[in-house]
Amino acid sequence: TGFTESKFDVLEKVRQVQAGEGVSATLSIGVGRDEDSFEQLFKNASLALEMALSRGGDQAVVKDRVNFEFYGGRSKSTEKRTKVKSRV
Repeated sequence: TGFTESKFDVLEKVRQVQAGEGVSATLSIGVGRDEDSFEQLFKNASLALEMALSRGGDQAVVKDRVNFEFYGGRSKSTEKRTKVKSRV
């Protein structure tokens, strides 16, 4: 619960990293919780990450048995001039 209590402030810390001229790093996180098996936790974490990326990334999503919780997602989108995507 440490990350949820701090509202995933690590997202803001990563945004402050400069990956190049005018380009800030971002982070997308998916977390599964409140399940009985590792397999279900992994499935919920994967669904949460997919949800974070489908909403534009730069956020954390926590998935429990029923709900999604969203943290972050405040950075501006930038127009891309190439079809190349960067993952750090």
